[in-house]
Amino acid sequence: MDKGKLKNFAAEARRRLISHISARIAFVLTNDTAEFIEKATLKEKLRTAWEKAPDRDEFIERHAYTLFNRLIALRFMDVRGYNFVPVVTPRVAGGDPGILADARTGIFQEGLPVDQQKISDLLTGKIPVHNPFNESYKLLFVAACGWYNKLLPFMFEPLNSYTELLLPDDLLSTNSIISFVNQNLGTEECENVEVIGWLYQFYIAEKKDRVYADTKNAANRKKDEIAAITQLFTPAWIVKYLVENSLGKLWTLNNPKSHLIDSMKYYIPTELKKENGPQINLPEEIKILDPAEGSGHMLVYVFELLMKIYEETGYFKNDIPALILKNNIRGLEIDSRAAALASFALMMKAMEYDRAVLTKSVFPKIYSFGDERVIRDWDIEGVRLGDKERLKADYLAAFFKDADILGSLIDVKFSGKAVQLEMFADLSKKEEMEKYFDEETTVISSVPEKLAFSGELYGVLADKYHVVVTNPPYLPGNANPVLKNYLEKHYPDSKSDLFAAFIERCLSFSGKGCFTAMITQHQWMFLSSFEKLREKLVKDDLIDSLAHLGARAFEEIGGEVVQSSAFVMLASKPEDEKGVFVRLVDYKDAKLKEVKFLEGDDRFLAAQSNFSKIPGSPIAYWVSERVTKIFEEATLLGELAEPRQGLATADNDRFLRMWFEPTINNIGFGFGNASDAEKSGKKWFPYNKGGEYRKYYGNQEYVVNWAENGKEIKSFCFPNGARRSVIRSENTYFRSCVSWSKISAGNLALRYYPNGFLYDVAGCSIFAEDEKAKEYFLAVMNGNLAKSLFRIMSPTMNFEVGAISMFPILNLDKFSNHNYSIIKSCISISRLDWDSRETSWDFKTPPLLLDYTAENPNPEQGPPPRVPGADLLISEQYNGYKVFWTEKFFQLHRNEEELNRIFIEIYGLQEELTPDVELKDVTILQPEKIITPVGGLEFKTSEVVRQFISWSVGCMFGRYSPNKPGLILANQGETLNDFLDRVPEPSFLPDEDNIIPVLDDEYFSDDIVARFNKFIETIFGRQHFTQNIRFIEESLGMDIRKYFVKEFHKDHMQRYKKRPVYWLVTSPGGSFNALIYMHRYNNQTMSKIFNDYLKEFRSKIASRMKDIQDGIYTGNNPVREEERLRKQLKDVEDFILTMTPFAMNPVDIDLDDGVKVNIQKFAGVVREG
Repeated sequence: MDKGKLKNFAAEARRRLISHISARIAFVLTNDTAEFIEKATLKEKLRTAWEKAPDRDEFIERHAYTLFNRLIALRFMDVRGYNFVPVVTPRVAGGDPGILADARTGIFQEGLPVDQQKISDLLTGKIPVHNPFNESYKLLFVAACGWYNKLLPFMFEPLNSYTELLLPDDLLSTNSIISFVNQNLGTEECENVEVIGWLYQFYIAEKKDRVYADTKNAANRKKDEIAAITQLFTPAWIVKYLVENSLGKLWTLNNPKSHLIDSMKYYIPTELKKENGPQINLPEEIKILDPAEGSGHMLVYVFELLMKIYEETGYFKNDIPALILKNNIRGLEIDSRAAALASFALMMKAMEYDRAVLTKSVFPKIYSFGDERVIRDWDIEGVRLGDKERLKADYLAAFFKDADILGSLIDVKFSGKAVQLEMFADLSKKEEMEKYFDEETTVISSVPEKLAFSGELYGVLADKYHVVVTNPPYLPGNANPVLKNYLEKHYPDSKSDLFAAFIERCLSFSGKGCFTAMITQHQWMFLSSFEKLREKLVKDDLIDSLAHLGARAFEEIGGEVVQSSAFVMLASKPEDEKGVFVRLVDYKDAKLKEVKFLEGDDRFLAAQSNFSKIPGSPIAYWVSERVTKIFEEATLLGELAEPRQGLATADNDRFLRMWFEPTINNIGFGFGNASDAEKSGKKWFPYNKGGEYRKYYGNQEYVVNWAENGKEIKSFCFPNGARRSVIRSENTYFRSCVSWSKISAGNLALRYYPNGFLYDVAGCSIFAEDEKAKEYFLAVMNGNLAKSLFRIMSPTMNFEVGAISMFPILNLDKFSNHNYSIIKSCISISRLDWDSRETSWDFKTPPLLLDYTAENPNPEQGPPPRVPGADLLISEQYNGYKVFWTEKFFQLHRNEEELNRIFIEIYGLQEELTPDVELKDVTILQPEKIITPVGGLEFKTSEVVRQFISWSVGCMFGRYSPNKPGLILANQGETLNDFLDRVPEPSFLPDEDNIIPVLDDEYFSDDIVARFNKFIETIFGRQHFTQNIRFIEESLGMDIRKYFVKEFHKDHMQRYKKRPVYWLVTSPGGSFNALIYMHRYNNQTMSKIFNDYLKEFRSKIASRMKDIQDGIYTGNNPVREEERLRKQLKDVEDFILTMTPFAMNPVDIDLDDGVKVNIQKFAGVVREG
């Protein structure tokens, strides 16, 4: 089965059908054709339904899917040979569908509810129409659907439904939707009924993606959105593992001589004994429920296994399908469309074994909470009922009030009333209910049917089952207000996510000692938010087997976000049994996980009693006795220090800036406490926001508005006065700490932060009075030991404060000074690396301008800067850079491996861990390094040169100077005079007017290339100028002018994370470009660009064009050059029109507003991205 083909087909079919249904509704309701006049009653039904629809997009979506459902059902049955006659499929390629081909020869299926004479008259021309074959086929199609309504009522509506008006006019051409279905659903695709489930998942994929992308409404999902985003088709092998180790094990425990085990490929033998489970004598006794059955994939395999169970017990094969549907299988679902597919899939599976099953009046017991037959308050309002019946009806209406949102999570034990199931026994029969109504009510009302259906559904919810098997929805518990309130009230231990609440609900569905088999996200096994749930499960329920799948268990879901585990539990208190756990998390391919599962090598036996010995009771099935002992011996980090979660501003765009955006003098660096910070009068303060995977030092990029001790953030409120921002652990602000990023795509990485920082909810931090303790925590948790232990405590993408608090600390008081010196070296090297780039506020001098020949440089500061003007080869400077940083890189690598060795020895894990550190996990030189396949270190010459060029542009604007380390001009509105005050005798003078043209030729004597050449000559001397320019251009892979025109601003945007400080004023076609420095901008800058550069550039283009026309031009191909100049001139003249308002009406900026706000004031003039 080509899933890619199916996905494209389903998506395109959805688009076509939605477009068609939308247009068709409009056409039907606004036109009076002969057909619509004849079907006036149906037209009015459609009009009424359309006008009453609360959500017309959903109305269109629903009817589009209804038609899709019918088409794929009919096509599947045609291909499988289940239809009485092919309804949508030609018997021969290019022919008519079988049902029409027969009608053209006068053959009609007996009992087909169609006007045979009318079809005959259409086909013979007695009734003249534009397309008699299409009109005849439409009648036959509608009749076939009506005929199937009696046999498959969940898929086909009865005759005289307004939906027949929504059928396309074209049903037979090669462009018709039916032809499209036939082309994409062939014999191969229809070989297995699971194609139905895949089609449904692919059909709703676009809507699912759209809903997920709508993060603004993540806490207020609509009913139909919840249904869409929680559908996920379970891989077949996982389904088989779950069913074989629940239903299959139930049967084999009760029948030790059964040969069923021979056919169960995914069965895992365990220590489970017969007395652990319930007694089963006959197959009819087994009750199985899927409480979130989706499109029925699991129940279909349940059906297959039940067939084998019945057969080996001696039942006649043709009798078994009806017995299974009647006695064994129940399914629950909030999505009516999925429920219909599940019913259809089960019936198709039944037909594989008994073609006559459709005639036996037995239907799958699949129930949708979105079914129109679920009773509601308004259904019984004003309806005459006896007292007893009124009590029942009112109770059911209240019970099912929010059923279409809550689904199977509704539990009779939460109803607040002692209601006996027997009380609703008579409700399950519609004919019994009708005696409670007068004749008129019975005729005009659907209440009897609704009460009967609701009573039956109530019974399913109240019953107990031998096997509960499901893939529940994965959705945050706060995705909908109704859902949130219900979970908080009834599922407090699992309220964080629906899948966890379903674990509890499935166990409550299970009878004592019965099986619950599920696949869920694996967070419940480890996260602190599920700790109470774990403790309850470990104490009260037995994990018989668990396949720990990790990421990429589903082929359709890449990345690390969805990490799964599949497991089988018994509602039985564990004693001394050991469960079997299969560890597949290290295999990153869905198919490989299945292969490794079957090989049987990654299996662990674990007793649940050991789980509670580790703080938080993680389901750490793979740990050794020594690891368990560590947790018993150690002191938890939370007892020695304060791990804390930080500030949530509630509006980062308003309160945060990258440090280089605001005026530098308004940033308060290095304050040790809040009082001194407040007294400084500064507005912005360093802010730790977590960030990328980086160890020991770095990720110091943001500042936060904490003026007057956070006055503005603390005053940021909702309209009702409640504070929006969340201020946590304020007493720790400005204190030195070690910190980690809460969310990480890889391993945990801690960094040292000196005094002066506030910190974010994503930049969690550890505070301790003892500096050495912080260094110990930093080192131990950056190493292999922590990597191993956090696989136990938090093997997810999130590192919560709770998990960090439970990290075991050993021998803190015995850690030697020598060991601490290694940690300090790690911090020092990492800091030197961080500060080597201009995106650090402690940046001083670019690496290519350092003196690598200096003796005994300060190890914390690195080599001193070179004196500008010395005759130097940049290539030699680059070689010095490589030698220096290669030594630092491998020194850090040696440090990390030595620390690993030390901690592995302290914790006694020499037999389990090695000190080895992969070179890719040494986190300095991230932009510059290349790790070779043989374990060597190389450098990206281009990146190092580009960093130097960026600094050179900063020197052109006065942000930096070759004569003085660090920032020079970084306050709003500063000028050349301010620069000269700080650098009185510069060797290189910044641009005076803060405007540097960046053009494809030398139109201005002081353009960026001329300035850069002058800069290189000034810094490295005249002697090697040509060689130095050649080295730069070879490193870039292009000449310097091309780089500045095509690449520089892209690099700048990336380097400064889309918050450029050098703004590019550019014409639409890129003919004119000029850079300006945001901090030196004033309200005359645009006027000066307009008058002194843009207009002048236009004149220079015109002059060159005249030279060509006068024959003075000496270059090649004057015709092509003139055309190029003509396009440039048009581009520039258009830009003059755009620039005029900015030149005439000065625009002021405020650096405190940040780059995004300020740059938008110049939309159409300054490039934003």
